[in-house]
Amino acid sequence: MRIHVIAIGSITALVFLLYLLVVPKEAPEKAEFSGNNYVQISSATWGLNCNDHVRHAIKEAQAEIAAAPREKRDEIQIPKLVTRNNALTHLSKLCNGKEVCNFLAESDIIGLDPIYSCFKNLEVSFRCFDVDRLRNMTFRQGDVAKLDCSQATLNPKK
Repeated sequence: MRIHVIAIGSITALVFLLYLLVVPKEAPEKAEFSGNNYVQISSATWGLNCNDHVRHAIKEAQAEIAAAPREKRDEIQIPKLVTRNNALTHLSKLCNGKEVCNFLAESDIIGLDPIYSCFKNLEVSFRCFDVDRLRNMTFRQGDVAKLDCSQATLNPKK
């Protein structure tokens, strides 16, 4: 038992000494706001409001598969439910790094159409710089989406 206590004490002392060597001696200076405001998209989802329509389309496709001859069943496609952040990659490429990003909330601009027959919403969350609050916006299909960081400040007035 005594050997275990000595071993644990030695390991604890060694970890503490290594910690003292690795931790910086002085706190880093606080980063000052440079005035460079740019859009940084955190999340972007197109058509999540359409999942009820997609579920209906899935049931129709399943019924069509059941009624189809075996050799035709593989040709029938079953739609997939809309998932969160399905438009993140495309909108990040479109908007990240810009002070203001304007685009039309339409499937051909956003880069996907989860289900043609549904009027979709675009849900976007973005920041104007790393320490900014998260800004959440929702646009309806056909709206001009405007993500604007031109007036962003580090300490916004409330």
